Amino acid sequence: MQPFPDPYPTILSPDATMDGAFSTAMDQLSGADQDVVRLMPITIAHVRQGAGSYETSGQFETEEDYSASLLKVPIMYAAFELLRNMVNLGFQLGDVTTDEYFQGARDTFNDAIFSAVPLISNTVERDHVLPDYENLFQTQKDPTTGVHTPSFTDAFAQNLDTMLRDAHALGAAIACIHALRFGYTNGALAAGGLFREGAGTAFPLNGIWNAGDFSSWTDVVIPVTNDVTSAQATTTSDMANLYALLTEEILTGVGGFSPQMLGLLALNANNGWFNATTPPIWDPATSNVTVSHTKVGEGKLKTGQFVLSEGIIVHEQAHGADFIVVYQDLRDGSPTELTAVARLIENTIDAFLA
Repeated sequence: MQPFPDPYPTILSPDATMDGAFSTAMDQLSGADQDVVRLMPITIAHVRQGAGSYETSGQFETEEDYSASLLKVPIMYAAFELLRNMVNLGFQLGDVTTDEYFQGARDTFNDAIFSAVPLISNTVERDHVLPDYENLFQTQKDPTTGVHTPSFTDAFAQNLDTMLRDAHALGAAIACIHALRFGYTNGALAAGGLFREGAGTAFPLNGIWNAGDFSSWTDVVIPVTNDVTSAQATTTSDMANLYALLTEEILTGVGGFSPQMLGLLALNANNGWFNATTPPIWDPATSNVTVSHTKVGEGKLKTGQFVLSEGIIVHEQAHGADFIVVYQDLRDGSPTELTAVARLIENTIDAFLA
């Protein structure tokens, strides 16, 4: 029994109509607004549940960048991916004690987790690679069959919720990372096709990568475009595909935990950057475009400059249409700059739906 998923499909599909809408949207911006967004990686995808593919466009979509707290989304994903495998393990082990159940997890999963990402296992100590199962999961044993049904511990569930809602809640993020550890998070991303190791390019490591703890553990870094190296990095296309897998309810398998993960991101909907200004750029009471799900990122480059990022699901009310948008490396993120990003997104959506 393997602890990792089979590769997930790529839901995003480059589309000429969306490309045209994105180009039109860019042309409609003022020169000052274009200066804000012209080098900013962004992916915009039209949500079409059940269609098998989402029309998408953007720019610099495969650029690997430091993206700060946006990388807490894959921590959430990896936790639920491991939970799914712990559920399956319970059925495989059958009637065992709680101690035997957790030891069974170590015996069944740890070798594969440790060897999944050599860059990590060759860099940090073993305890920072392998999950801390007892701090992640509690179990309820069926009195008839003896099978263990796991769930997150109350502490982990609370820390996960806090980590996603508050980009500055480092304590909650550290607790989640210290329970899940680096090896499982990145092993799940690689196995699922959301991170790749290639050759012959300037950046052979490409995709979603999170091997830092915002604290005292040794970070495992990879090359990035905007900050030389980083332990928290992604491309907008891979993060957007992760969101698409959530909306299709494929992530962690059909019938899995995608609805719960979307629910956590929906609870955060009012905490996005476009609601943070006064007044909000997209006021839910008056705007045709509103945010239904979000996770923001905010962090400092080694140069000292702040960058913002965000992964959102946008609802366009006039047509009842939804769009996934991921952007990153927005420098400084003043209300003026955020308004420029909002205009680019709105203009693209309007041109595509016209």
